[in-house]
Amino acid sequence: LSCQYEHSVECGVDVYEGGAKYNNSSLYFYSIASLVDSICAVREFVYDKKLFTLEQLGNVLRANWQGFERERRLALRSRMKYGNGNAFADTLAKEMSAFCASIVNNKPNGRGGVFKAALFSIDICIRMGERTMATPDGRLAGEPLSKNLCASIGMDREGITSLIKSVTSIDLADFPTGSVLDVI
Repeated sequence: LSCQYEHSVECGVDVYEGGAKYNNSSLYFYSIASLVDSICAVREFVYDKKLFTLEQLGNVLRANWQGFERERRLALRSRMKYGNGNAFADTLAKEMSAFCASIVNNKPNGRGGVFKAALFSIDICIRMGERTMATPDGRLAGEPLSKNLCASIGMDREGITSLIKSVTSIDLADFPTGSVLDVI
């Protein structure tokens, strides 16, 4: 690998020993909508509507919503979802993403560079979803998590303008490695 980096060859130092001119590393945060929608669902169905206790919700999720189809439909139909311009969901997305960026950005990486945050998943949301249990937002175990900065699958109900409003509530400057929004 080192022979492919001009600076490493010039200084005679292995890439992994600090020979690359730029030694930054990226850490990717993904599925922001799945995270936000799940927290919103806990707030709505545990604290506001008192449909479940936290313990009951945990049992429902371990059962993959089986026997709770009506409640799952309520969770899926909830208006408190990221990607729809919902003020609470957008504020939560902004706060969660800022927190994630703050614990990563510009921290030393051990190779003379720093870590930089990114906010996209490309297709890892599918593989990670296969390994993730059911979530409070109504998602079943094994289903894909949300992709990139998009709303959860099928949850962007208020149109592209509302989706963009939700995405731009996040300070994207906190993600110097990049962010992606898929618009079809």
